[in-house]
Amino acid sequence: NDKLETERVYGFSLSHWYLQEEITPGDTVEIRFTLRRSGNYAGASYRVGYTQLSGEGEVFDCEELKLVSRESVELGKIVGLDKSDPLAWVFTLYYRNTGGKDPQLQFFVTDNFGQRQELDVDFRLGG
Repeated sequence: NDKLETERVYGFSLSHWYLQEEITPGDTVEIRFTLRRSGNYAGASYRVGYTQLSGEGEVFDCEELKLVSRESVELGKIVGLDKSDPLAWVFTLYYRNTGGKDPQLQFFVTDNFGQRQELDVDFRLGG
């Protein structure tokens, strides 16, 4: 068999850098994510989104592109997406707290092969 098989589906993980633990109403927090891919297939595409589990707030990128809770956008639309390392893509989202309860969010990334990774982010209300 002379056919070359190309692997297209590679696992991936989602992590974030250090986050502050406390947030007050009106505060905006930077959340820097890393999407680590176990392989590089040019046909792979990703979507990012979040779910607001408790509290109230908004998520957006550095150009104020707002994400809607429980919906996703193409990762490539997030301004500042750094793909310089083909296996570790870095992007930044911001969370602005607009409520009076402890915010809890779940961020998720899905690929075009149906794989999904989730990451919980919790803050304590301070002030």
